[in-house]
Amino acid sequence: MDIKNLILVIIAVLNFLLAVAIFYKNRKSFVNLYFSLMVFVGSLWIFSLFGYSLASDNPVLRLLFLKLIYTFTLIIGFYYFIFCYHFPYKLFKFPKLLSVLIYIFVLFYSLVLVINNNYLFSLEKLLIENLEATYIGNYLTFSIIFVLFIILGFIQLLIKFFKSESITKKLIGYVMVGTFATFILASITNLLPLLWDSFEIFWLGPVFSLINFSMIAYLIFYKAKKSE
Repeated sequence: MDIKNLILVIIAVLNFLLAVAIFYKNRKSFVNLYFSLMVFVGSLWIFSLFGYSLASDNPVLRLLFLKLIYTFTLIIGFYYFIFCYHFPYKLFKFPKLLSVLIYIFVLFYSLVLVINNNYLFSLEKLLIENLEATYIGNYLTFSIIFVLFIILGFIQLLIKFFKSESITKKLIGYVMVGTFATFILASITNLLPLLWDSFEIFWLGPVFSLINFSMIAYLIFYKAKKSE
């Protein structure tokens, strides 16, 4: 195992431990729950990157890990949106039916990403043409859905930031800066390079995610509680 893959495994485990620590910090809090779920699925995303990097000689496994990478990416975006809805308070109340429909949509779309071999990639080209993944039209649909979750979450935080004062405003600011930096850096180092099948800097995205999520967790779940 080379050093980059070792880094991925270590960071995936650390993300998992961070998710568990945040959840058990306050198991009754939806804020803790959805932040921990976001970080937990982030650890699954990192393990998928690890698997993809090891499957260079097995196109079937490489396809599986590619699909898992994008499925977990979608779910991370979804949990980010839900976390922003709850943190640190709700701007509005979601109708129960709408909430159910959103969950069903995410579940259904995730299954499509995993089961349909030709949804995001050309399976024939992946299997035959030097193992290179050729993206097809549905990738744009996936990108729009993922980005929409991120934007809608960020807008909620932005509105709350301008409506809040004192420590609450600071906490929202921490989350805005940290999560925005995480998604931007992870996209630059992981999602975009996969378009041309480059894996040179794939290990940097998880590093950035661990640093940013750890700082956010410390600031809003530990330091803020001590200062109250």
